[in-house]
Amino acid sequence: MSRIMLPESMIRQFKENIWFPYYSAETRIGFFVQMFIDDLLAKEFSEGIRCVAPEFPLRHRGNNQADNLDFLCAGKDNELFFVELKTDSDSLKKDQAEKYLENWGKWEVCINGLKNIVLGARSDKCVKYFFLLEKLLEEGLVSLSGLPEKKREEISSFVHKHRSPATERGRKGQRTTRIRDFSKRIEESESEIKVVFLVPDKEKAKNILKRANEIILIEFSEVPDETRPDSGWDSQTQSFYGEFVGFLKSIER
Repeated sequence: MSRIMLPESMIRQFKENIWFPYYSAETRIGFFVQMFIDDLLAKEFSEGIRCVAPEFPLRHRGNNQADNLDFLCAGKDNELFFVELKTDSDSLKKDQAEKYLENWGKWEVCINGLKNIVLGARSDKCVKYFFLLEKLLEEGLVSLSGLPEKKREEISSFVHKHRSPATERGRKGQRTTRIRDFSKRIEESESEIKVVFLVPDKEKAKNILKRANEIILIEFSEVPDETRPDSGWDSQTQSFYGEFVGFLKSIER
């Protein structure tokens, strides 16, 4: 099955929109970064990297609020990468890298935080967290303790069947109970975490970020102009990738 490319005219629109005062380029181009993450970071991670989840929630200490990581990625042997995209050096926060290293530098902390978020989430939001937990299981980044495979399949089937916000109230209650019980049984795997910032200007980032020497900084100018030879993209999508990288490299430093 061939993979679909979005119109190259979108790149031209991005190039214009990025100059508007309230345009959030990072939010709009995030989909393309997620789609091409392995190609964009190929020079730094020659053995490959995959995006597990965009906007991964990292719970604050002491409450159920969270910072959303741009991209949770995984590599060989489930090595984890916290990837942050910045299209404007001025949007870098001094303590941003430090917070990742200090607050969420251990996968155990991240997963325990996620479980607490699930336990405190409203019913309809719980469903989305359930899908996230299923994705982490599928990727081998967490495991289930004390839940037989048949029971897990029953829970998954029930949640998927009754995932609509229009689900009858009684079913919603049953759904939420199942999801919360499921989340309590989640256990993290042993995974090393590395923090990666994809930025227009590496030197500016070094001057702004605390503990910049403890993270991986990748400048847009360092991004490969072509996709990996084994990427599987068709020629049209490879051409689109080249346009997209050209756009990233055109962003003023």
